[in-house]
Amino acid sequence: MNFAPFAAFGGWTAAISKTLDDQKKQAAYDFLSYMNQAEQSNVDVTMGWTGYNPYRNSQLEDTALWVEAGFSEGAATNYLSAIKDSLNHPNMASDFRIPGAQQYTGVVLDRELARFLAGEISVEH
Repeated sequence: MNFAPFAAFGGWTAAISKTLDDQKKQAAYDFLSYMNQAEQSNVDVTMGWTGYNPYRNSQLEDTALWVEAGFSEGAATNYLSAIKDSLNHPNMASDFRIPGAQQYTGVVLDRELARFLAGEISVEH
């Protein structure tokens, strides 16, 4: 069996425009620094509505944050193991990195998959 875990979305990124004045650059840097410090990010990754998944090794290794957030020890271990196994898998597949990827995966692929499942098209056609 060829197993390839899918790293959907690929994670969050941030950038600061060089065209901003120095005060705005510093404010943006301070905000991004705050959001990524362990004290804040440890809270954010345990709340489903933030959209953050664990991304620090410490967040993936220690179940205490998750248990404190309401996970059972077994659920926390299972959740973190699944993420670690996927991220460390040599055959991990990530989102397309091509122009128009969101349009393709979010519209075209969904539509064609629905047509296939409805029997409107087949593998051969």
